[in-house]
Amino acid sequence: MRPGGKVIWSIGATMMQGQVLGAYFGSHTMLAGGTRLIRPMVITVCILMSLSQIARHLDFTLG
Repeated sequence: MRPGGKVIWSIGATMMQGQVLGAYFGSHTMLAGGTRLIRPMVITVCILMSLSQIARHLDFTLG
């Protein structure tokens, strides 16, 4: 939302399309036996997010 409380519909529509595509491909990958792919991916993303939060907490910047 903008500071005035108005929604930017073009950005919202783009985000909605990304959500729909991600859900579609993610569910089909999982149903096609993607457990061997999904589990390591979830663990990797969780580790990266944790490292990001630790770096932010420690005020660590690259460069």
